[in-house]
Amino acid sequence: MLLGLLISQTACETVSYYHQAAKGQFALLINTRPVVEVIDDVNTTVELRQKLLLTQNILTFAEHLGLDVDGSYRDYVAVDRTYVVWNVFVTPPHSLALDQWCYPIAGCVSYKGFFAEADAEFFARKMRSQSKQSYVAGVAAYSTLGWFNDPLLSTFVFRRDLDLAALLFHELAHKVIYVADDTVFNESFATAVERILLIEWLKTNIDDDTSEHYAIDADLIRQHQLRQRRRAEVVNLIVEAKDELSFEFAKDTDLTSKETARIALLSGLRARYKKLSSQWGDNPPFEYWMSSDINNPKLAALGAYSQWVPAFLALYDADQARPWDHFIAQVQALAKRPKAERNVTLARLASQYKPE
Repeated sequence: MLLGLLISQTACETVSYYHQAAKGQFALLINTRPVVEVIDDVNTTVELRQKLLLTQNILTFAEHLGLDVDGSYRDYVAVDRTYVVWNVFVTPPHSLALDQWCYPIAGCVSYKGFFAEADAEFFARKMRSQSKQSYVAGVAAYSTLGWFNDPLLSTFVFRRDLDLAALLFHELAHKVIYVADDTVFNESFATAVERILLIEWLKTNIDDDTSEHYAIDADLIRQHQLRQRRRAEVVNLIVEAKDELSFEFAKDTDLTSKETARIALLSGLRARYKKLSSQWGDNPPFEYWMSSDINNPKLAALGAYSQWVPAFLALYDADQARPWDHFIAQVQALAKRPKAERNVTLARLASQYKPE
């Protein structure tokens, strides 16, 4: 009887979760408008029209490279909230290993997504009641991996021009290569692709004011590159702290010692960040991230998006003379290998990466 009750409860929770996901996705689909229609609408603001025109330029470039654009980002949705979804990351109390959830389409991923912030917070509290740690992160964009034609959303379309281009390249990368059970591989690859393709896209646009291209001001490029360098410096600090904490958690010590080590490492991380960011003036990257609570899933989530980025950049740098397709073919071959073997290769590649 107890087993039957547990199965029934689990099934009910699963149905409820999929219902909110389907409802959220459907709400986006029924509110889409073709981008060309929005551009031609006399009520469309100048800023939105310019952003939509920019996105079509970015997509044309992506198609030229052979990315699977298809019908993606040809529609627009005005969303009545800051984020489109909220992801919940969960770990045990003294571990940086993210819990995973498995789905029919995406496979196993290291987070659970909700279309309503209240639902995400409720689930996060539930995890904490089970003596786990949880972290809720708002997400402005996501990919359905080609199952639907992903629309442009008001949650991200008003970003700085170069940040918008990077985001679209990131999401399109998920349609190129996606490993069902390896979030770190997928997100690191997409993050590397956004950096690579942004540079290539800029080469086709800088100082070009013809009607077929979108001219990018050189000063904007310098500002973006400066933000990227600073962000990379902070990410390196965070990843170092994450690796050190993983080492401490793996030690055969009592929980009090582990907690003492955690507090000391996070204090050191904040001190190093303060020293670094003090050179940058107002609005340094990760200011809010650092000033708010830092727990295990928050550290682990950032690692999921950045751990293997150096490896993919090293792989690309080694063959820049070859076509883009060659790089993609190499990553596809890597994706087919067993995870343990794949990670050994990625670690070797990461050690070879030499940032400019």
